[in-house]
Amino acid sequence: MRPRKRYVIATGVILAAIIGVGAIVSTAGAPPHRTTNPPVVRVKRIARPRALDIGHRINDERRARGLKPMRWDPRLAAYARRWASVMAHQHRMFHSDIGRLLGPYNYVGENVAYGSPGVSVSTLHVAWMKSDEHRANDLAPGFQNVGVGIGCASDGTMYASANFARAASAGPPPAAPSSTPKLPIVRTDPNNLGCH
Repeated sequence: MRPRKRYVIATGVILAAIIGVGAIVSTAGAPPHRTTNPPVVRVKRIARPRALDIGHRINDERRARGLKPMRWDPRLAAYARRWASVMAHQHRMFHSDIGRLLGPYNYVGENVAYGSPGVSVSTLHVAWMKSDEHRANDLAPGFQNVGVGIGCASDGTMYASANFARAASAGPPPAAPSSTPKLPIVRTDPNNLGCH
């Protein structure tokens, strides 16, 4: 019997009051954005340690490059957790309307991914770091806060959402570098934290 191939698919976007990678939302002159949350879907208890592991890995990558680590933000984590659960429930990966987060934050970004049954969060992290767009979100100096959510589909497929933000009270973010160093990826250590 041939072993099953495992895969990770990921995509990222930034919405900001300034120009960023991906889609752009300006808060200047716009009516206040009403925050509504994605629908509530039950989340397996195993998801929290996996989300925290990704958060730690992202901050270790930032420290290794001389960047300040981001603070774990319970509001972003709850939003990311709900969104990952929505993706797992629908068995498809797609971005949330992160513009809903603007208001308390003036600069927000999102990475989403899914991995086949058996894929670990360490594999997902390495895939995000090898992608220019995801790495840019992970290492953007303007982001101060992070929240990660994991959703496990009934077939064991893992869906992840990482949400990044800068508090509106912190003012505009500094200019992002034109590129972020891909290597070395400092957190390649494997783990068995998946949806099993």
